[in-house]
Amino acid sequence: MTNIAGVFIISFTPAEILFNNPELCHLRVTLPPGSCPFYPPRGTLRYPIIGIRSGSGIGPVIFYIPGAPTFVPSLLK
Repeated sequence: MTNIAGVFIISFTPAEILFNNPELCHLRVTLPPGSCPFYPPRGTLRYPIIGIRSGSGIGPVIFYIPGAPTFVPSLLK
């Protein structure tokens, strides 16, 4: 969920990070009709979750950000 400004927070518990790789997860966004000037008809937007690592990119993940969106067509017409 986002707030009124469209801001969202991605958070993972230590167990989720230990037993799952959050970088293999995706955010799935469905925009209600009329809620935004951009409306993907019959589909959703999918954002990969990207881990930002400390140091020169080989250290531990220090936070996560959404990547570039892709459009996923709905199977229902």
